[in-house]
Amino acid sequence: LWSVAFVKPHVALPLVPLAWYLGGWKRAAALVAVVAALNLFGATVVGGSPLFLRDYAAYLSESHRAVVFNRAELNYEMTSWNRLLYTLTQRFAGERFLIEQTAVTALASFSVWFGLLAGRCAVAGVRPSAAWATAAAAVGAVLCPQVLGYEALVLLLGVPWVRELFADGPRAWGWAAVALLGLQTVPFPVFDKVGFDFHRPLGVALFATLVLLGP
Repeated sequence: LWSVAFVKPHVALPLVPLAWYLGGWKRAAALVAVVAALNLFGATVVGGSPLFLRDYAAYLSESHRAVVFNRAELNYEMTSWNRLLYTLTQRFAGERFLIEQTAVTALASFSVWFGLLAGRCAVAGVRPSAAWATAAAAVGAVLCPQVLGYEALVLLLGVPWVRELFADGPRAWGWAAVALLGLQTVPFPVFDKVGFDFHRPLGVALFATLVLLGP
């Protein structure tokens, strides 16, 4: 689970509060410290100084949109909310609303998601299970930042919560979760042939809704 934080830091951001929830603040702090230390070490090895990490971050911010697959406008398999917004607004508003995310936008998206989760927990009045918390972190990871289709594999972290749904009910929620997770396994060309080119972000958004409203 925690290896995700080393490979895809922007996807793994929800794992920090998850670590806090599951293991206390020391676990979360240790995760952040180890990731930071290894990144600084890697920057020193590659660039000769820990400050190379700053230069690399600046390079990423400048070159990010130059890569076609990093742009919500052009990547049909992005799972993020802004890709869904881009595809749906033309159908309902007659024009497309494009938001290409920045680091600030992604952090704002995470803040909204965490706020919704906190509100849900307050309304429920009970401490959520570890499986539900993990599923909430996983779906937030592929809904909030600008994420590519293959990174939807993170949703497999939601499987323990799906098992809970079948074990403790209601089973209809479990089958709905299975269907939405299974939707991510369908290749893009299958739906594209019938003009349905947004099944990945729609499936993620619906799974997020299921997590937010479900038991």
